[in-house]
Amino acid sequence: MVFTEVLSRTELSVQIFSSLSFYEILQLGNVSKKCNDIAKVDIVWKVLYSAFLTKLQKLSCDGIADDALIRKIYRPWGADCIGWKVSIYQEPTNDWWEGHIVDYRPCTMSSDMRNEEYLISYTDPVITEKWEVEVRHHSLTHQSGISRFDFL
Repeated sequence: MVFTEVLSRTELSVQIFSSLSFYEILQLGNVSKKCNDIAKVDIVWKVLYSAFLTKLQKLSCDGIADDALIRKIYRPWGADCIGWKVSIYQEPTNDWWEGHIVDYRPCTMSSDMRNEEYLISYTDPVITEKWEVEVRHHSLTHQSGISRFDFL
Protein backbone atom coordinates (compact mmCIF):
# COMPACT_ATOMS: atom_id res chain seq x y z
CA MET A 1 0.00 0.00 0.00
CA VAL A 2 2.75 2.44 0.93
CA PHE A 3 4.67 1.57 -2.27
CA THR A 4 1.60 2.44 -4.39
CA GLU A 5 1.22 5.80 -2.64
CA VAL A 6 4.88 6.65 -3.20
CA LEU A 7 4.67 5.60 -6.84
CA SER A 8 1.59 7.78 -7.32
CA ARG A 9 3.35 10.77 -5.83
CA THR A 10 6.36 10.19 -8.07
CA GLU A 11 4.17 9.90 -11.16
CA LEU A 12 2.36 13.10 -10.21
CA SER A 13 5.69 14.86 -9.64
CA VAL A 14 6.93 13.70 -13.05
CA GLN A 15 3.76 15.09 -14.67
CA ILE A 16 4.27 18.43 -12.93
CA PHE A 17 7.95 18.59 -13.89
CA SER A 18 7.05 17.73 -17.50
CA SER A 19 4.96 20.89 -17.76
CA LEU A 20 7.84 23.15 -16.68
CA SER A 21 10.41 24.99 -18.77
CA PHE A 22 14.05 23.93 -19.04
CA TYR A 23 15.20 26.57 -16.55
CA GLU A 24 12.41 25.80 -14.08
CA ILE A 25 13.38 22.11 -14.06
CA LEU A 26 17.02 23.02 -13.43
CA GLN A 27 16.04 25.35 -10.57
CA LEU A 28 13.74 22.78 -8.95
CA GLY A 29 16.48 20.17 -9.30
CA ASN A 30 18.47 22.21 -6.76
CA VAL A 31 15.65 22.33 -4.16
CA SER A 32 16.09 18.85 -2.69
CA LYS A 33 17.41 15.37 -3.45
CA LYS A 34 13.89 14.19 -4.30
CA CYS A 35 13.40 17.07 -6.75
CA ASN A 36 16.82 16.40 -8.23
CA ASP A 37 15.94 12.72 -8.74
CA ILE A 38 12.67 13.63 -10.47
CA ALA A 39 14.45 16.21 -12.63
CA LYS A 40 16.65 13.37 -13.96
CA VAL A 41 13.73 11.16 -15.10
CA ASP A 42 13.97 10.58 -18.87
CA ILE A 43 10.28 11.21 -19.60
CA VAL A 44 10.52 14.75 -18.18
CA TRP A 45 13.22 15.60 -20.71
CA LYS A 46 11.50 13.74 -23.56
CA VAL A 47 8.38 15.86 -23.10
CA LEU A 48 10.49 19.03 -22.97
CA TYR A 49 12.47 17.92 -26.04
CA SER A 50 9.28 17.20 -27.98
CA ALA A 51 7.88 20.65 -27.16
CA PHE A 52 11.18 22.22 -28.20
CA LEU A 53 11.13 20.38 -31.56
CA THR A 54 7.62 21.65 -32.24
CA LYS A 55 8.76 25.24 -31.63
CA LEU A 56 11.88 24.68 -33.74
CA GLN A 57 9.83 23.38 -36.67
CA LYS A 58 7.79 26.58 -36.62
CA LEU A 59 10.96 28.69 -36.53
CA SER A 60 12.37 26.66 -39.42
CA CYS A 61 9.21 27.18 -41.49
CA ASP A 62 9.46 30.91 -40.78
CA GLY A 63 13.13 30.90 -41.93
CA ILE A 64 14.46 31.83 -38.48
CA ALA A 65 16.24 28.61 -37.39
CA ASP A 66 19.69 27.63 -38.70
CA ASP A 67 19.83 24.45 -40.84
CA ALA A 68 22.93 23.12 -39.01
CA LEU A 69 21.16 23.47 -35.67
CA ILE A 70 18.07 21.69 -36.99
CA ARG A 71 20.23 18.85 -38.37
CA LYS A 72 21.87 18.36 -34.95
CA ILE A 73 18.59 18.40 -33.09
CA TYR A 74 16.80 16.04 -35.46
CA ARG A 75 19.69 13.60 -35.39
CA PRO A 76 18.98 9.87 -35.21
CA TRP A 77 19.28 7.72 -32.08
CA GLY A 78 20.26 4.12 -31.47
CA ALA A 79 20.18 1.77 -34.48
CA ASP A 80 18.75 4.58 -36.64
CA CYS A 81 22.28 6.10 -36.62
CA ILE A 82 23.66 3.30 -38.82
CA GLY A 83 24.78 4.73 -42.15
CA TRP A 84 25.13 8.32 -40.93
CA LYS A 85 28.31 10.30 -41.54
CA VAL A 86 29.72 11.67 -38.29
CA SER A 87 32.62 13.68 -36.99
CA ILE A 88 33.74 12.37 -33.59
CA TYR A 89 35.67 14.37 -31.02
CA GLN A 90 38.76 12.54 -29.76
CA GLU A 91 39.30 13.71 -26.19
CA PRO A 92 42.98 12.88 -25.67
CA THR A 93 44.12 14.76 -28.80
CA ASN A 94 41.28 17.31 -29.17
CA ASP A 95 40.88 16.25 -32.82
CA TRP A 96 37.73 15.52 -34.84
CA TRP A 97 37.77 12.30 -36.91
CA GLU A 98 35.23 11.67 -39.68
CA GLY A 99 33.63 8.37 -40.49
CA HIS A 100 30.37 6.48 -40.90
CA ILE A 101 28.40 4.57 -38.28
CA VAL A 102 28.29 0.93 -39.40
CA ASP A 103 26.91 -0.84 -36.32
CA TYR A 104 25.20 -0.17 -33.03
CA ARG A 105 25.42 -1.92 -29.66
CA PRO A 106 22.84 -1.01 -26.98
CA CYS A 107 24.08 -0.50 -23.46
CA THR A 108 23.85 -3.73 -21.49
CA MET A 109 24.57 -2.31 -18.03
CA SER A 110 21.65 0.12 -17.72
CA SER A 111 18.96 1.84 -19.74
CA ASP A 112 21.15 4.94 -19.99
CA MET A 113 21.41 5.71 -23.72
CA ARG A 114 24.53 7.79 -23.13
CA ASN A 115 26.52 4.55 -22.74
CA GLU A 116 25.45 3.01 -26.03
CA GLU A 117 28.24 2.16 -28.44
CA TYR A 118 28.58 2.77 -32.15
CA LEU A 119 31.02 1.07 -34.52
CA ILE A 120 32.64 3.80 -36.61
CA SER A 121 34.32 3.15 -39.94
CA TYR A 122 36.83 6.01 -40.09
CA THR A 123 38.14 7.66 -43.25
CA ASP A 124 41.61 7.64 -41.66
CA PRO A 125 43.62 4.72 -43.13
CA VAL A 126 45.45 4.09 -39.82
CA ILE A 127 42.30 3.61 -37.71
CA THR A 128 39.77 1.82 -39.86
CA GLU A 129 37.06 0.81 -37.37
CA LYS A 130 36.55 1.47 -33.68
CA TRP A 131 33.70 1.14 -31.18
CA GLU A 132 32.92 4.58 -29.74
CA VAL A 133 30.76 5.79 -26.86
CA GLU A 134 28.99 9.05 -27.61
CA VAL A 135 29.24 10.67 -24.18
CA ARG A 136 32.24 12.80 -23.24
CA HIS A 137 34.16 12.42 -19.99
CA HIS A 138 34.49 15.25 -17.50
CA SER A 139 37.49 17.54 -17.95
CA LEU A 140 38.47 21.15 -17.41
CA THR A 141 37.17 22.13 -20.86
CA HIS A 142 33.72 20.52 -20.77
CA GLN A 143 31.23 18.75 -18.57
CA SER A 144 30.60 15.03 -18.77
CA GLY A 145 27.58 13.88 -20.69
CA ILE A 146 28.01 16.14 -23.70
CA SER A 147 27.98 14.36 -27.07
CA ARG A 148 31.26 13.67 -28.84
CA PHE A 149 29.36 13.08 -32.10
CA ASP A 150 28.56 15.70 -34.71
CA PHE A 151 26.10 14.32 -37.28
CA LEU A 152 26.93 15.59 -40.76
